[in-house]
Amino acid sequence: MNEYGEIKINKHVLILFLIGRYNDEILCNVVPMHEVLLLLGRLRKFDRKVVYDGFRNRYFFVKDEKPITFVPFSP
Repeated sequence: MNEYGEIKINKHVLILFLIGRYNDEILCNVVPMHEVLLLLGRLRKFDRKVVYDGFRNRYFFVKDEKPITFVPFSP
């Protein structure tokens, strides 16, 4: 939904991405946008049963029976 009304989704794209040694794929809806971002937000957290450690600012989950930890970049 935007200021012009509803948008019908009729295209999808499978995006393969790599973050360090972690690689994955995600099926995304295609919609008109002014910017392009890969958002691994709320829904992705539930797909992978992600656990967030707010004290250390880390995300933990398991993919292909391997534990994965995302940490912020060092300054």
